[in-house]
Amino acid sequence: MTTDVTLSQEDAHEMLKDLSEEQQERMLDHLQENGKVPTEEDDDEEVEYPLSQQETIAQISLSMEWLTDLKDTVARRGVSSHDMKALREIRGSLEGVGVELAPTPALEHYPLGSYTSDRSSVNLEVGLESISRTIIETIKLWIRKLVEYIKKMYRWVKQHLKSEDKFKPFLERYQELFMVLRDAQKRLKDASASGRGREYDKAIERALNELIKDSQLKRSPLQLALLGEPDQAARLRTLEKDAFSFTQTVERQVDEIDFLLGNSPQRSTQVNAEGTSIAGKILQEEIDIFTAEMPQGNYLQKHVAVDVLGTKPIPSVSVTLSPYDYLMVMHEELTKQLNNIRKIDIDDSQVDKVSGVLGDLSKNVDYLVKLASFFHNTNRQKVVTLKKLVTFEMKALNALYKDVTTNAVDTRQAETFERIYRDVEAKLKKEGIR
Repeated sequence: MTTDVTLSQEDAHEMLKDLSEEQQERMLDHLQENGKVPTEEDDDEEVEYPLSQQETIAQISLSMEWLTDLKDTVARRGVSSHDMKALREIRGSLEGVGVELAPTPALEHYPLGSYTSDRSSVNLEVGLESISRTIIETIKLWIRKLVEYIKKMYRWVKQHLKSEDKFKPFLERYQELFMVLRDAQKRLKDASASGRGREYDKAIERALNELIKDSQLKRSPLQLALLGEPDQAARLRTLEKDAFSFTQTVERQVDEIDFLLGNSPQRSTQVNAEGTSIAGKILQEEIDIFTAEMPQGNYLQKHVAVDVLGTKPIPSVSVTLSPYDYLMVMHEELTKQLNNIRKIDIDDSQVDKVSGVLGDLSKNVDYLVKLASFFHNTNRQKVVTLKKLVTFEMKALNALYKDVTTNAVDTRQAETFERIYRDVEAKLKKEGIR
């Protein structure tokens, strides 16, 4: 709801003349009421990714490793009752996580006593057939469970993460307000012939230290990036590029599965679809380091030049959205692609490769959601950071006004300062202040 607050010219001028803490809050409140910046409801808490609950997928992946090892051993060295017992146990572990497999001849019609205790060729063919059937059926169920899991993660993403565009108007408004306040200070300095006094220097130093010690600013490399520290800002941009490259590779994994299972006559692109989960793990580890809060209470002070922070332009990385909507859309695309896999036509030579790609894809679903969460939280922290920078600029304008009015050389100069404030008032009204 928008609250229309009308100020008299005198009251408005007085508000700008003495920007106390209470008045600074009033300015932000007015902006919030007009939908210009996040309210407490909009500026919600950081999103934490829930525990994976990927037990079924993990068990299928592990079972596939056991099955392929078992089949390779039996094919080379013969079958035994111990092998068939192992097959029963593998199937039991899958059923334990809700994966129901159809019975196979070797287990249904051939009891363990039908096989020799040592490996031999007795009933070798039926034993291999049962293992192969279990492998094929497990792959089918793996794909089905993976689709269910991706859908589940997509629902989580839609429920917990805002679209990146939700942050855009807030970033733009804070940036505009920052520039209005910074421009007012420049005009006041240009109109004043005298230098700044000691009280002004003390006020700016105090405001800068309050900014850098604010509890809402994280003690992390990411926060340094949002405050404009060059190396960390470059690091954030690199993470954005690496995340996009990673998702392109993941998308091609489904094409590879499609090809390997005989649904597509040729690969859409030649890509090493195996091993991408290692890249995802490395990317996640880098994000964990980048967002980790340091134990040192003076971490930001040590890495940010406080004496120049107040004179720097607003950091470009803080007003540019970190993209992640494409990660949210990708969950839908992966689901569609996997649902379109209608047949499984695979020979023994491809089982290991299919298992490897499916195993990687299963892990990468987690990484995609965690990447989206990271960039969502990064954009949220950008809004918080910009809000703190605007508050600092309000304090700086207050200190500067007191300084120049104290040192005004004549009435004409004092009137010039007043005109500048009235101009600021008009601009602030345009931003939503009534």
